[in-house]
Amino acid sequence: MDLLKRELAPIVPKAWELIDEEARHVLNLHLGGRKLVDFDGPHGWRYGAVNLGTLDLLDDGPEDEVHLGLREVLPLGEVRIPIRLDIMDLDAVARGNHDPDLEPVVEAAEKISRLEDGAIFDGSEELGIEGIIGSSSHEPFALPEDPIQYPRAVVEASEILLKSGIDGPYGLALGPEAYNQLAQAADD
Repeated sequence: MDLLKRELAPIVPKAWELIDEEARHVLNLHLGGRKLVDFDGPHGWRYGAVNLGTLDLLDDGPEDEVHLGLREVLPLGEVRIPIRLDIMDLDAVARGNHDPDLEPVVEAAEKISRLEDGAIFDGSEELGIEGIIGSSSHEPFALPEDPIQYPRAVVEASEILLKSGIDGPYGLALGPEAYNQLAQAADD
């Protein structure tokens, strides 16, 4: 079964290829969190939960010496964003137009990227995701106001991790504003 319901959409196969290619391109460009965390997937529509490897032992079994436990899992969330594309523009793909207006696809992929990266870094209460920042045993490390001082802050943060027994390699994630400030400082 196709959960995307492509068979119901009057879109030529070549247009689907362009839509998929554009979405993949935008997602690869914007999904920064996946580059810093262990990512296993995709697993397909039927994959519904991640095994946490732990067991919640229940207090009472049905008989003496019989122990019951429930395996703990983290259910997967699902994101859907409807898009509207011009059917005449997509039909033109079959006649050789290789540049239909796919801006709604780009916008949807960017929204999904922001949502996923936000869940990875900040967590998502709705989806039951704690996020990197909330699950860290270390206090958040504030970046200095002056981007010229960013390298010093990165070294200090690395030393904190090393002293805690967390060996590298490490990754650095900056939000768009901090990244732009650092790029400008590097140019200057």
